Amino acid sequence: MLHRALPFRSTAIPKTPTYRSRKDYPDKAIVTLTDSATGKRRDDWLGRLNSRESREMYHRVIAAWEANQRRLPNDHLRTEEAARQPANHDGPDQVLVKHISGR
Repeated sequence: MLHRALPFRSTAIPKTPTYRSRKDYPDKAIVTLTDSATGKRRDDWLGRLNSRESREMYHRVIAAWEANQRRLPNDHLRTEEAARQPANHDGPDQVLVKHISGR
């Protein structure tokens, strides 16, 4: 009796994108997100490296990306642009909810 190997199926858990800096911008934090369906990649700038604000933004960006089934939003508002918008008395969480819901 000849034994045949079953086809290999990857059971690897997808990795969470890392909080990092780039060589040409050593003081800026960045995360690269990949769309689970298209494979398209996008960099999100998070702020000053190792600052509390950039770490919080990282967690918000990852949470939104994972809640969207690891898909990139079509009308994504870059995190830097969101930070530069005039104050509208909405906290960062309300801005993120508006962004995710498209309102």
